[in-house]
Amino acid sequence: MVLIKIFGKMHLVIGFGFRESSHLFGSCLHGLGSQIIRDIHFSSKSFYSKNNDFDEAQFDLENDLIYGSQSNAVDQSRSKIDSDKQAGCKISPKELINIYTEVLPVNWNPEELINFPMSNPWRSKSNLKTEEKTIEYELNCKRKLILDNNNLKVNEFPSVTKIIGETKSAASRQALEQWKRRMIEQLGEEKFKEYQQKIFRRGHLLHANIAKRLEEKSEEIEISEEISGYWKSLSNVFTNISKVQLLEKPVIHPFLCYKGIIDCVAYYNKTCYLIDWKTSSRPKPTIYNLYDEPIQVVSYLGALNFDSKYDYQVSKAAIVVAYEDGSPAHVHRISESLCKNYWISWVKRLHNYWLTNVKS
Repeated sequence: MVLIKIFGKMHLVIGFGFRESSHLFGSCLHGLGSQIIRDIHFSSKSFYSKNNDFDEAQFDLENDLIYGSQSNAVDQSRSKIDSDKQAGCKISPKELINIYTEVLPVNWNPEELINFPMSNPWRSKSNLKTEEKTIEYELNCKRKLILDNNNLKVNEFPSVTKIIGETKSAASRQALEQWKRRMIEQLGEEKFKEYQQKIFRRGHLLHANIAKRLEEKSEEIEISEEISGYWKSLSNVFTNISKVQLLEKPVIHPFLCYKGIIDCVAYYNKTCYLIDWKTSSRPKPTIYNLYDEPIQVVSYLGALNFDSKYDYQVSKAAIVVAYEDGSPAHVHRISESLCKNYWISWVKRLHNYWLTNVKS
């Protein structure tokens, strides 16, 4: 049973599952001032007053929380947030997500954006409740409609790599350019291009073999000489990995409009991490040696938590650095609190990217 509101009157629809009915009627009635809200269990009195009269104001409030109002939803939500700020109230993650369901990147408010949650409040740490699944599902449906109507396609979202590359600090850009010049002076332009291609090829080959090793749970994998040092470096890491959830899968953030590819989600020493594999010819014993890599891995973590293709979330990340000479890999584990710090840095970079990449 679903209650819908058509031209100010309440109607009871029977015979549809909630998701199917919301798709059908939501599509038919969109633009007519009508919205389907959540499945109503008549044992619940949340929409009824003490006199058992239907509480239309409460109905509209719940409707707006799930879908946003038909007009001025963002302005109304922001007005509430402004009043909450003045009253010293903290903005809830759910309120922010509701705002960003309707906001396009070019209209992001940076003060609000840095408070956009890394974790999805509708995905509990245990099994998801039906109500939480339904709300997240409906928000994603609405978000997709808004993106489609504004011709912002998911496959055209910028990648995390692109965003990080284009938002580096002036000092980082200068250091990278100096390194390139030194390498070109040593190798020549053509040899330097070959060197870059070799690094890319080795990285791709190593990732493919790691995925195969974890997927097949077999140690008998033929490894080429080109990556043998890195493979030896990782040998002690593999023995501590279990319960692999995901390998080399694309991920998108539907609300913050970016995409990437996750290397691995698995348990390392009995704790679940989103894992990123890196290679190096030099030792990187501390997280401070990793530059932008923690921001990168945390951006993937945030996207995973909101991507509708997945129904779980992760709160910790790990960066595994394998070494060319075969020395034992370093595993840099990033706690949930540290991930949240890197997340703030990431959304600031994301906002700066869109500021400088607005299409005229």
